[in-house]
Amino acid sequence: MSDMWDLDGWAEVSCHERDGMQDDMLRPISSLTDPEGEFGSPIIFTEWGFNADHPVIRDYRVPGEGCTHYVVQHIFDMQDQAARRAAGEHVRRGGLLTDSKDGDR
Repeated sequence: MSDMWDLDGWAEVSCHERDGMQDDMLRPISSLTDPEGEFGSPIIFTEWGFNADHPVIRDYRVPGEGCTHYVVQHIFDMQDQAARRAAGEHVRRGGLLTDSKDGDR
């Protein structure tokens, strides 16, 4: 299990973005449910992945304070680029400038 507090390589996403990433193939691969803070700060944590070696989403809920969500950075980058291309914006990919109208340049 990885360190749940190490967010290097993770990107924060909104609750709405997180909800759009749910996949029937994702399974909880790590969790900590400690709403009373018996083992430290109160937290409800779930790490989701396709298998235990490749987590892709992390959900953190602090009782009384709300939630935060993170996805592996490269997944966030791919989704962001796809959305920007769909909106007709220029996207830099592998050193090439692309857009949804002209393709690779």
